[in-house]
Amino acid sequence: MEALTDRQTALLAFLRSYQREHGLSPSIPDICRHFGYASPRAAAKLLEKLVEKAAIAREHGARRAIRLLGAAGQDPRHRLPLLGRIAAGAPLTAGEHIAEFLDINPALFARRPDLLFRVNGWSMKNAGIHDGDLVGVAEQAEVRNGQIVAAVIIAPKTDDPELTLKTYRQKGSIVTLHSENDDQERYPPMVFDTREQAVTVVGLYAGLIRTGVQK
Repeated sequence: MEALTDRQTALLAFLRSYQREHGLSPSIPDICRHFGYASPRAAAKLLEKLVEKAAIAREHGARRAIRLLGAAGQDPRHRLPLLGRIAAGAPLTAGEHIAEFLDINPALFARRPDLLFRVNGWSMKNAGIHDGDLVGVAEQAEVRNGQIVAAVIIAPKTDDPELTLKTYRQKGSIVTLHSENDDQERYPPMVFDTREQAVTVVGLYAGLIRTGVQK
């Protein structure tokens, strides 16, 4: 599939999320309302570009018949586990069970994800990660300072494993998980001495599908 522009990628993500939620494709007016287009032609032209790039197929004569495609006209969806909700604020209990499986096109992410989480909170707002967003995580244990990671920590009050999304920094045995929000009083850094406290990196932030709200 030919590389998509940012607007085309955003539309493809909207088509997939709309189909998943409603069981059918959005209409041209639905697309216009979502993206704020004044002219239906703008939405139609964007859909035409996705057809040209073999990202979607449209059935002539049917207003809502949009089929998502991948390279060489094949359906690119992969079933990924959605592991509850990931915290972007106070961490939430991670748990081990999979909430559900979702069919997701990995091309929507900057790197190929292995896991999905639903963001809860606003601590990563400055990184463009909003409450309610669906984020992908590429499983890997080795990460560099400054990268955004999904990590499991042990809650000091309950001794339960908790999952959080933060910017990772390590100096010696000290690991600091930083929020990306100007309100550092509300979202302070989380500091751990790994000689005494376990911090397990689940993986590297791989990108998101915007399903949350603006704030």
